[in-house]
Amino acid sequence: MRALSRVSAPRAIAHVAGAWLAIAGAIALCQRFFHPLLYVVTVMWIGARLALPGYARDAHVTRGDLKCSGNAPS
Repeated sequence: MRALSRVSAPRAIAHVAGAWLAIAGAIALCQRFFHPLLYVVTVMWIGARLALPGYARDAHVTRGDLKCSGNAPS
């Protein structure tokens, strides 16, 4: 189990680079074959790609963690 939780820097960099290449590809595709519907889908797809790391980072926070830090919603 410990081997599965290790972070590999080259693998992480490759994933980040791949995500940014996919975003650049989506932008290029939208510019090449412009259509209003394609534009909306591209913006939503890119927004989802940019939001996922934030959600993944915050996924480990539980209500108990919030109470301990004093940032619990009232």
